[in-house]
Amino acid sequence: MITNKQIEEMVGHSKCDDMPYADRESRFLKVKNKYRNSIQAPIDVFSENGYLMLGDVLNDEQCESIKKFLMTKTVYNAHVPAYADMECDSFSSFESLPSIMPSAAPNGLNYYSWSLGDLLENKDITRLCSNPLLINFAQQYLEGIPPSLFTVNAMLNVAGGVDDGLVRTMHRDFDDLRTCSLLVYLTDVNEDSGGSFLIKEGTHLGVDEGKEVRVYGKKGTGWLVDGYGWHRGTRVNKGHRILLWIRYSIYDNPTYKDVDKNWLLRADYDRVNEHVDLDNAINKNVFRLVVKDIDNLDYMNGVSNE
Repeated sequence: MITNKQIEEMVGHSKCDDMPYADRESRFLKVKNKYRNSIQAPIDVFSENGYLMLGDVLNDEQCESIKKFLMTKTVYNAHVPAYADMECDSFSSFESLPSIMPSAAPNGLNYYSWSLGDLLENKDITRLCSNPLLINFAQQYLEGIPPSLFTVNAMLNVAGGVDDGLVRTMHRDFDDLRTCSLLVYLTDVNEDSGGSFLIKEGTHLGVDEGKEVRVYGKKGTGWLVDGYGWHRGTRVNKGHRILLWIRYSIYDNPTYKDVDKNWLLRADYDRVNEHVDLDNAINKNVFRLVVKDIDNLDYMNGVSNE
């Protein structure tokens, strides 16, 4: 399994944050061979189980910084902004949101989220999306095809609401032939604050055939999943939970275009370029669907970046 120490040696969570991209890439290549088996072995585990636990992906300081950042941005009353019918620009705490604007989700579920464009203004989120080790892993799982982001979401669940709905029942995502998604808890998560449940080997077994795996952990805990594997969320009984959700695929799939409508929420080029070098060919491909002025997305209503 890839350990946090190995990730830090390759790309660094804090030591390399201010390095020019070329220097970070050079550092990565120097030690890549040292951990070659550490990269390939998890690919095999991920392919078999449909998920891979990573341990600490963000540190406490980064998680708290992201949460403070979210408090400054517009929040929407649905699990993704496309389904929202209200938005809020000012709130005192995450747990106050249900009293300010009820969730638009059916059955009274307390879901809230932020736009992709706003999230990619955050340095820690954007640099996590472009982590070379993560991109390398996703590319191997996608049969060697360079991965592109099609979703970046932060989903907030607040205690209350009914224990019902699609997100809380075992389901599969039909986004692409294959997807590789990184999920990271931004809050401490236990049985009271809800968790994520998976079916081991759920990408090739029926929902009742595999073993259920319950994912809890402290803030910063991350894991990889293929969304086609069976999974569900659970009820938050106390407080709130925030889950960062980063998804890679091969192309601008129907979920991106028609379901979540992320093409309407793309980030400003200059804002993202402050944190990652978008002139770099790898980064350009990674962010091509989620940042304006990289690709000409003219397939809907004549909308174009040009």
